[in-house]
Amino acid sequence: MAYHVMPSPSDDIRAADTVERLLERAGLGEHRAVLVVAALFGTATVRVLEVDRLEGDIIRASFEDTIDFTDLLAAAMTGAHSAGLVLRTIREGETDKVYAWRFNSGVPISLGKTEAKTAYTTHPVTGEPVPAEKDVEYMEAFSLLR
Repeated sequence: MAYHVMPSPSDDIRAADTVERLLERAGLGEHRAVLVVAALFGTATVRVLEVDRLEGDIIRASFEDTIDFTDLLAAAMTGAHSAGLVLRTIREGETDKVYAWRFNSGVPISLGKTEAKTAYTTHPVTGEPVPAEKDVEYMEAFSLLR
């Protein structure tokens, strides 16, 4: 990815803290986070983080995917790039839940239900509409701020 501004060490720390808060506040279940950050020349970089959060604070995730996701999140936190984050949470016996955030000056802003649906039903790179899925509930996003 060609960054306008390289992330600083403080952006890296904020990104790691934000990933931790995302997983804490999402609770138990299977989580799929998709992060899209605009880059130079109209391109975008997408990273996906798939995590299982189990009882007893056990978290299963790819180390490499977690590092890649957190690095891109740090770029979003510089405030120099347009960015968005969508989280889908799956729990046995429940309707899947979708949450979304946009970044304003590097700060994650929680989106409402309608905005979450729009974010989830738009292709992250092309911007083309994607058909809505059945059995998905679009939620007002929880805060990722401290």
